[in-house]
Amino acid sequence: MTRHAHLLVDWAGPHGIRDFRKHTGWYLKGYATGPAIRDALQKVRDLDHLDDLLTGLLEACDPGMGLDPASLRVPRSHRNGPKPVVLPAGWLESPEDATPPPLTAEVLVSGG
Repeated sequence: MTRHAHLLVDWAGPHGIRDFRKHTGWYLKGYATGPAIRDALQKVRDLDHLDDLLTGLLEACDPGMGLDPASLRVPRSHRNGPKPVVLPAGWLESPEDATPPPLTAEVLVSGG
């Protein structure tokens, strides 16, 4: 979880931690962590705050806690089938251009 957050912040700057928040529920799915921990992780402010929360989580949780087998059958993504792929405007006009789209290209679909 920490590595994922660090990679997002390295890639997207301070906004990366906001994008990371939507993944915390997926990481905890199937573990009996309780709503307080889930809520705190959904409100994480920065990498230091995340490190503090995860340290507290490790101290508070039973080390023998296992994954609830029933959670393996729970869908972890959207349930409406595959979504159509939409490329940024002009993407196919110059396939040799290796320049990635700007970070703002994901603003409308990032969920963050």
